[in-house]
Amino acid sequence: MCKHRKERYRFKFIVSELRSGPNVEYQTAVLAFINCLILATPDLHERIRIRSEFIGLKLLQVLNDLRYDDCDGAK
Repeated sequence: MCKHRKERYRFKFIVSELRSGPNVEYQTAVLAFINCLILATPDLHERIRIRSEFIGLKLLQVLNDLRYDDCDGAK
């Protein structure tokens, strides 16, 4: 059994950092890191599993929230 399987949500901290990042530059770097984690995984099934784990942590909702926050800030 892999060590990381004992952790329930191993990427929860990363999504939390994206949600509550202090500024846009930091949030951009966190999102780039998430993309690197997914895209740098050579095995397709593992890549899908990591992506699904992020989606399970409400990453898509966080991205939508950030998008709307950015639109509100531009007005």
